Amino acid sequence: MMKYFMDLPHPNSLTEPGQLAVRWETMPMTLAFEMTSPLPKNLIGPEELAARWKMKPITLAQWRWTGRGPRFIKMGHNTFYRIKDIEAYEEQKAKQSTTQTDEDEMNRIILESKRRRRKMK
Repeated sequence: MMKYFMDLPHPNSLTEPGQLAVRWETMPMTLAFEMTSPLPKNLIGPEELAARWKMKPITLAQWRWTGRGPRFIKMGHNTFYRIKDIEAYEEQKAKQSTTQTDEDEMNRIILESKRRRRKMK
């Protein structure tokens, strides 16, 4: 959630040193009064998706970096996920038994097995 200028404590009211990282006088006015509009209903952010899947947002960031996980949209420094992409990814990951593996997992297992064989020679 975005902190607005009026929500921040004045530096004179702080009791512990280092409680406020940005000095009151130096905060840019554009940041101070910026009003963010809510996301469209078909988009969610990484924090909401991480909460939905009970994982940390950093895991989603690593997945984006390595090309795993659901498709995402990058606008500037912001990352969003479309609900339809999340549901498609969840459907792709659905399994009927614990012995089923998806293609990515199978490729990883094959590569690890080949590496082990090379080390043994």
